[in-house]
Amino acid sequence: MTDNPQNNHLGLILAIFSLICSLIVIFIVFPWIINNISEQQTSSCESFKNKIISVTPIYSVKDDTAVEGSFFLGCGRIDTYMTYLFYTGDDTNGFQRQTIDATNVYVYRDSETPQMIKKRVMRMKAIDTMTQTKVCLPIDIIELHVPKNTLIQDV
Repeated sequence: MTDNPQNNHLGLILAIFSLICSLIVIFIVFPWIINNISEQQTSSCESFKNKIISVTPIYSVKDDTAVEGSFFLGCGRIDTYMTYLFYTGDDTNGFQRQTIDATNVYVYRDSETPQMIKKRVMRMKAIDTMTQTKVCLPIDIIELHVPKNTLIQDV
């Protein structure tokens, strides 16, 4: 029995066709579906209500820079990052000094009595940098509400 050359070409053509179809699905159809899902989630994500986790009175708020680093045999690095320093507590139980990293901290100069509010909010967040895929995820934030002109930040 001899192989029919047309059958060999037909198999090759089917393999190339299935490869092209797979590439179209991976690079065109799939990203289009993901973008449509992200767009639909954006509108529904904004409709979720924020959940207040805690409200804490604060005193003596100050913005500051924290320093951390690591060294080994004369080589290393020093990093700085923005922090907020404040005190919580009262005269009865004492005051506790707290420092929080400035990541996800929002400062509002709108309150006569300073307070720290911890919230859980729903925000669109990128989960894949290559395809820029975003999903609606809960994010913990901290709001510092202080009187006007009590906390000066460099802008």
